[in-house]
Amino acid sequence: MRNNSLFYALTGLDPNDRYFRPTVKLNPETHNFGILEKGHVMEYIMVRPDNKKIVTLFFGPKEAVVQCHPSLSTMVSLDSVKIGNFTYGGIIGTLHQFPESRLIYRELRRKYNKKVADRLQSMQTMTPQERFRHLHATQPWVFALAGKEDIASYLGISVGMLRKML
Repeated sequence: MRNNSLFYALTGLDPNDRYFRPTVKLNPETHNFGILEKGHVMEYIMVRPDNKKIVTLFFGPKEAVVQCHPSLSTMVSLDSVKIGNFTYGGIIGTLHQFPESRLIYRELRRKYNKKVADRLQSMQTMTPQERFRHLHATQPWVFALAGKEDIASYLGISVGMLRKML
């Protein structure tokens, strides 16, 4: 089962609230994820009723792109993107047919899980200045490609505070 802890931590929503549960069941044969070969992607969630945009993650080249909540989050490219897509069925078939591919799959999952854990930790334990420095150190390209509103949303601060930090 998918871990939606990042989604609920960033939105502050109650996981038991039926209003925010996905209304569409995902078909595991068509649900995709991909490896970003070129370009940069941003994921965000629109929280109702005020349509507040919360940026959840930024992805760069050679990263596994996995939505934190497939039916409620949106992925957008920040520049020219080339992505290798895989279906769930395709991944499972490859893992069965080529057992050595499990090492690659495990490493991709480990990196993605670490990215999510770092994001959760940064929101829970770091000050806004520390989050800013961490983003600048780990993904400096974000400041050239994403809008100030999106960066501020990701950091959990106001645009005015972001301008002061820049």
